Amino acid sequence: MTSGGVLQPSAGDAAQVRARGVTKHFATPAGTVDVLRGVELDVERGETVAIVGESGSGKSTLLALLAGLDTASAGTLEVGGIDPGSMDEAGLAGFRAHTISIVFQHFHLMKSLTALENVRLPLELRGDADIAGRAERALADVGLAARQSHFPAQMSGGECQRVALARAMVTTPRLLLADEPTGNLDEKTGRRVMDLLFDVVASTGTTLILVTHSEILAARCARTLTLSNGVLLPATADARAGAGAGN
Repeated sequence: MTSGGVLQPSAGDAAQVRARGVTKHFATPAGTVDVLRGVELDVERGETVAIVGESGSGKSTLLALLAGLDTASAGTLEVGGIDPGSMDEAGLAGFRAHTISIVFQHFHLMKSLTALENVRLPLELRGDADIAGRAERALADVGLAARQSHFPAQMSGGECQRVALARAMVTTPRLLLADEPTGNLDEKTGRRVMDLLFDVVASTGTTLILVTHSEILAARCARTLTLSNGVLLPATADARAGAGAGN
């Protein structure tokens, strides 16, 4: 499906994400390093999935592939029935703008822009209507209506992450990728930001794939998968039970 010349995921495709035999390797002076090895993954629309694993297990690499920020060395990967790896740069930019949002551990806000301007940015890049109104409502939704004119340096880490969440959700993405979103926050602030994230995801029906080291945070997702040595392991019965108890 196309919209304004941009390839769009099919609304009839039940699976939001499908990976088959996805492999990613990097060439180094010491030889080839296999970061992902035959990853198999299905995520349904509206599902919340946590991916856990030790540092270096390939979690962030998998998110980068899902976001179209990198390409797989082998295997197939689809988001809403579309293979991001089959697109040129222009197509990828449009696909990401209309389909995917990312919340990073380090916020990645534009330091020279105010909170409101940061949230407006993805709408401006898409050429959407009612940009100001939608950005203002998104900031209000995360409790920062009074901070519209503040710059990132004038806000706390928790406030910056809430601006980043407002920026990610203002486009109402089909898929939200979160890479250690509470990694730079203290426990209390991180819990508040995650309460907000799960509330927004639930209210919009957005699919969430969350990478985290936190077992508490992972338990809030409907399903938890483990990446170990580049292989994605299925959830155990105990892990599924724990996830259900945490919801």
